[in-house]
Amino acid sequence: MKKLYFLIILSLVFNVIKLEASIFANPLSFKLKPHSKATPIPKCGVAKVDLPIKQVQNLLIIQATIEGQTGNFILDTGAPYLVLNKTYFRNAIQNRSMVSAGVTGVGAEIESIIVKSFMLGEIQYKDIDADVVNLSAIENSKGIKILGLLGTNLFTSFEISIDARLGMFSIYKLDKAGMPLFRDSIKVDSATFTLPIIVKNDIVFLETKINGKVIMMCFDSAAEVNMLNTGVSKKVIEYFVVSKRASLVGSTGAKSQVISGVIKETIIGGVKFNVMPTYLASLTNLQMVYDNYFDGMLGFPFLFKGSVKINFVKNELKMYQYVN
Repeated sequence: MKKLYFLIILSLVFNVIKLEASIFANPLSFKLKPHSKATPIPKCGVAKVDLPIKQVQNLLIIQATIEGQTGNFILDTGAPYLVLNKTYFRNAIQNRSMVSAGVTGVGAEIESIIVKSFMLGEIQYKDIDADVVNLSAIENSKGIKILGLLGTNLFTSFEISIDARLGMFSIYKLDKAGMPLFRDSIKVDSATFTLPIIVKNDIVFLETKINGKVIMMCFDSAAEVNMLNTGVSKKVIEYFVVSKRASLVGSTGAKSQVISGVIKETIIGGVKFNVMPTYLASLTNLQMVYDNYFDGMLGFPFLFKGSVKINFVKNELKMYQYVN
């Protein structure tokens, strides 16, 4: 069965205008033609790399250097690989043959380049296959220059730690058994919970439970709110408290209606999380994109409950829940 190779970009801006919320998003898009991207091979001489996180609204921004140019990148586990902003890399484009489509309709061409050199702290990558799209709408809405998105396949040989409250993104080298070569003295065996994950097409999925119903969620560090599919079980919908209507706006100006609200209680790893902001919308196109059925997305509201570690060799996720 042929796999769809794709680009996912999810960035939501929530602005309340009287009784209606307006959400802005650049295209949730995928390539209509198969286009495999090789997993980048990192070189790193240290056991742990710490990179400061700058929080811009509900997006997590990390500095990286691409071919000598240092700038801001969004940490985006909802994207499978490196994505670059066309504003700054249009002259390096090598392929313009693919078309995108998404939740708000058909988008623009998706273009690609080979990045000769890319640095994340002390980690070096060479010859990375990256996509190039227009991210100017995110820049305009956030008021910050964005060079691109850091997708999952940059990290699949590591363990990563995302601490949104402390403002730190850490990358750990692993041995063959998936054990970090650097051991944290503070968090040894103190995780609030540990649960298995499924990594498919470089996207992370995990099980959660709402109103007694087990559902599959995508972990997306660039989603500013959690998302829930309209096709989810009625038992799950019973726990969704409606707040207001909202509009999902693509970069082409196309709109898609969603519903804003909260989930009264979500159980993840046996731990109860109450009243997480959530949007109810059709995720049918995203299910096609990910080549996997899933019921929703866990984003920033989940990340701000505690620091999260993902070990891509052991395929497990740990959370160290914040005390208050």
